[in-house]
Amino acid sequence: MPWNPVTQMEEIIRFVMLANSDRFTLTELCEQFGVSRKTAYKHLARYEADGLKGLQVRSHRPLRSPQRTDADVEALILAERRRHQTWGPKKIQVVLETKHGLTAPPACSTIGGFWPGTA
Repeated sequence: MPWNPVTQMEEIIRFVMLANSDRFTLTELCEQFGVSRKTAYKHLARYEADGLKGLQVRSHRPLRSPQRTDADVEALILAERRRHQTWGPKKIQVVLETKHGLTAPPACSTIGGFWPGTA
């Protein structure tokens, strides 16, 4: 008979339910589930604040990227690249300064990141 696979979410829910049952100490549950007490308190706080919805695994991706290149500048870079397919990031950076008047164009590595095979 095969084992039933258990998801991370199911384990977290089981942990929180056992922690709220007062049958075990938090330290015992942490040892049993292989998590730190800091992680245990994090899950318990999320459960108290948002219920089961708060226990969902959250992304670590930032909500916004303040250093992201403006869409207008990105469009200029891609337009120059389409016009001059043999040009690399260094030349496009110079063109952005001279032809388009950008006082602080993106770095060559940023420019090269807009198409594969260069950077």
